[in-house]
Amino acid sequence: MESSLHRILCGISFVVLVASASIFAEVEGTYILEDSEESRFKWKQPELTIKTDGEGGYSAVLTDSSGEVLLESAEIEVDGQQFTAIFTLSSDLGDLEITYVGELENGNLTGTITESMFGTEVKLVGTLKTEDEPSRPKEDQVGSDSESEVSVSSESQSINPKIVGTYILDSKSFSRKPELTIELDTDGEYSATLVASKVTETDDVEGEDNEFSATFTISTNMGDMDITYAGRVEKDRLSGTITESMFGTEVELAGKLKKEGKTNTTLDSD
Repeated sequence: MESSLHRILCGISFVVLVASASIFAEVEGTYILEDSEESRFKWKQPELTIKTDGEGGYSAVLTDSSGEVLLESAEIEVDGQQFTAIFTLSSDLGDLEITYVGELENGNLTGTITESMFGTEVKLVGTLKTEDEPSRPKEDQVGSDSESEVSVSSESQSINPKIVGTYILDSKSFSRKPELTIELDTDGEYSATLVASKVTETDDVEGEDNEFSATFTISTNMGDMDITYAGRVEKDRLSGTITESMFGTEVELAGKLKKEGKTNTTLDSD
């Protein structure tokens, strides 16, 4: 009797072990993330690796094509072939949370990437990397798109002096609302300053009449990220878009001219 019970218990343990390994195998692996219309991965060519310790614990690592670790996370939840991994990205503007939510099917990875700075969401696409597949070589076109934009923006046009001033930006991403200042010096050169978690300055400013664009380069532990504020000013109101180069996301830009002696805790109502 004891022998039969022992065999039954061993059989159950074996089934549980096989089932657990099967579940783990559904998400484990390295996935080469692809560039798409909504994401801008070509310059970094990252690879997402999901690992398990065999006891139900998971971790995720984001590396570049050479194997250099960009981000690591132990904040990962797995449910069958679906997962959620949260990475913390350090930047000049403070820590950003990058959330990868994906589903794996037949070696294909699909889902979304959400970043906390602007609350934007872009497409996540990838394919399972086979053992005999070499890492892709880095391209020399790093930041080629942004470089071409910089070359154009360096030819700044005359900006209407009416847009010179400090604007309190309407942002839910920061407890203290950021301020964007556009300045004009005595030589007729324009510059911009962004005050958020850190003061960031740029001379990459262009515009015409009451429209402008200003591109700031932000350092992160994944490389430099360009954030472009492009908008127009009408009756002390600022409107337009904010785009960033890392994921190619675009969000609404809104703000109001800051009056002298006024704090930046809230925006005035209309």
